[in-house]
Amino acid sequence: MAEWAPTASSAVIPDISFRFLQPYFRLPFHATSTRMLRLLRIPVEHVNTRIENVDLLAKQQIRKLCAMPRMSTFAMGVLINRLVAQMAENEAYVNVGVWHGFTYFAGVLSNGGKQCIAVDNYSSADRYSEQRGIRRFLDYYPRKAKIEAARAAFRRRMAKWGGEHHRLFEMDYREYFQYVHEAPVGVYLYDGDHSYENQMLGLKLAEPFFSKNCVVIVDDCNDEAVYRATRDFIDQSHNSYAILFFQRTCCDRHPTFWNGTMVFQRMPRPHPVPF
Repeated sequence: MAEWAPTASSAVIPDISFRFLQPYFRLPFHATSTRMLRLLRIPVEHVNTRIENVDLLAKQQIRKLCAMPRMSTFAMGVLINRLVAQMAENEAYVNVGVWHGFTYFAGVLSNGGKQCIAVDNYSSADRYSEQRGIRRFLDYYPRKAKIEAARAAFRRRMAKWGGEHHRLFEMDYREYFQYVHEAPVGVYLYDGDHSYENQMLGLKLAEPFFSKNCVVIVDDCNDEAVYRATRDFIDQSHNSYAILFFQRTCCDRHPTFWNGTMVFQRMPRPHPVPF
């Protein structure tokens, strides 16, 4: 069971706040505005985001990382980076669903000695394969080309920034946790299919590997299926978890916490008091 509110255990979370655009504030013509600001490379996220107790080098590296195609924000990158930095040496950061790699490399940069694992089968285009007629050609092939481009871009970045502790497994996350994974998971981010079933399964399959203080990051928690699956996972688990951070945004693609973010942590069970 968990308490569905931030708790006093939030020492692992960096102090992140915003100067003028708050998570509940919607930009006029939001989707177009967000896209144009990125295309023009106007650093609204960087100016808007106030971060305390994080070293300057880490923030600079995450800022540079923001130039890549991404479905996340500068604030999220810093959050991931700091959580990975706090992992024990024998633990791993596991990111399921990496696309171009922003959330993965946010954990890698400045954390060279930490084990960071990416899992992605780059299959998002497959859901279009059952379409017929013109929709198949209009939807499937452009999407497939983008996914192939993302895969190639991730490999280039891995060659540039990766090291002996960094690996990509191009396979289904279910097979990965069943047959491959071994290390205790210190930080976990599931960013695959966000249906209720996959969100729940993505948490359940990883849970046996969670370290005693594992921190789990949930993005897109504006989506009801993601929120319900996460809530049900925590409520039904035999482990104890505490919510460290929970912030919805007014809309998707928001420059603060994108489409909503939750962070929760496994907590040790209290020992029974002898009478």
